[in-house]
Amino acid sequence: MKTNRNFLSAADRADLVKIVRDGLEEHRIVRRANAILLLDKGWSYAEVAEALFLDDSTIRIWLKEFQEGGVEAIVSRCIALIKFHPPNDEARRKIWTVMTEQFGLAVDASLLDALVAVFPTTSGRDIKGLAKLVAKYCHHRKVPPTLEVFERCAIFRGIDLAAPASA
Repeated sequence: MKTNRNFLSAADRADLVKIVRDGLEEHRIVRRANAILLLDKGWSYAEVAEALFLDDSTIRIWLKEFQEGGVEAIVSRCIALIKFHPPNDEARRKIWTVMTEQFGLAVDASLLDALVAVFPTTSGRDIKGLAKLVAKYCHHRKVPPTLEVFERCAIFRGIDLAAPASA
């Protein structure tokens, strides 16, 4: 089924084009904007879905959300920031213990103490992601998990290290 052509206002079209051309916009937002623009050109739901490798029911939902809330509905639906607060030292140590065991990392008590001290702002989610990455790194490189490996992998997870103590 074809949609009505040119249903967008000039302002909405300009906003959607801006979203699509912004190289820093989140991919899922760009996909939604592309879908609405293609529907505005008269493409069918099935044609848009095929072009974007989606189901046409997804395209219908996106159009309905756009019709109900405009460009803001496309952008705001995709934004969900969740702030995870770091647990205290004792809780982080327990999480490190569970996660290193879960991912088969042989770490001793002194390394656990170092992880708690070096990564003071890590949430449980951060610890899980870092432990998983370290396990893959160690398996691939055939090296044991060390503090240096954790610190190296933390860079790729965007995890901050503790500030060095001033001398």
